[in-house]
Amino acid sequence: MNNTTVNAYLRELDSLLEDVDAETRSSLVDGIREELAGLSPSEAADRIRLIGDPAYVAASARVSEPARRNSDHGQVPVTERSWYVALTVVLITIGGFIVPWVGWIAGIVMLWISRAWTTREKWIGMLALLATAAAVVATAMPGVVPGLDPTGNALIWPAIVTLYVLAALLYSLTAAVLIVGPLRRRRQIRRSLV
Repeated sequence: MNNTTVNAYLRELDSLLEDVDAETRSSLVDGIREELAGLSPSEAADRIRLIGDPAYVAASARVSEPARRNSDHGQVPVTERSWYVALTVVLITIGGFIVPWVGWIAGIVMLWISRAWTTREKWIGMLALLATAAAVVATAMPGVVPGLDPTGNALIWPAIVTLYVLAALLYSLTAAVLIVGPLRRRRQIRRSLV
């Protein structure tokens, strides 16, 4: 790898970062330029492989950079702010108990329109909610599941309590995944910028 290849890599990265705020863009490109400066061609090639494809680096900065600005309003997009993430997690975990069904639906909609979470995390949040809602419906409404009638069989209550405890654990794990994911990505981007 020669100087031309390093310069081409940096030019491509810089052009892919056009929609990221200028300070973050210059900090990221200058940091990588400094890291590659003075390296032999083989060392520079190894370092670029470790850093990753310019499109991947730019996408990571675009999605996870906490100080990213919305060019129209000069602020972080609403769907990526900390309070939005917290409100979404609250609505997904307990929103349906506060405002039956509407809270959960609002939480799922908020989850899917935000870029703060990966698609995998969005599916985890939605499927955990659906599984828990199914458990609540199955145990709270006699006759929904044949043979499962909480009003008529005293032996079924331990199973219902166990199901609710498992649902609470599932909710807790889901909340942890939905809170930790965006925070972890923000921390990784901050470290890469330093």
